[in-house]
Amino acid sequence: MKFLIISCKEATFRLLKHEEFRLSLFALLQLWLHLAVCHWCRLFNKQNKKVNSLLKNIDTTVSLTEKEKELMQHKLKE
Repeated sequence: MKFLIISCKEATFRLLKHEEFRLSLFALLQLWLHLAVCHWCRLFNKQNKKVNSLLKNIDTTVSLTEKEKELMQHKLKE
């Protein structure tokens, strides 16, 4: 039974990895069991999903004005 238990650090790593890649069935089972008992990792998962959904809705077509670009270049040179 000990082989099914993962740490919070491992659980959060797997939650983040699962966003981009497929996890094995065994890894998903370990993650599911951890989330079933860990309030903090469930909270992290909920907040992370919210952040990701907000990031997907960001308007990336907005661009800087020429004056803003010049100001940024000036500040970078300092």
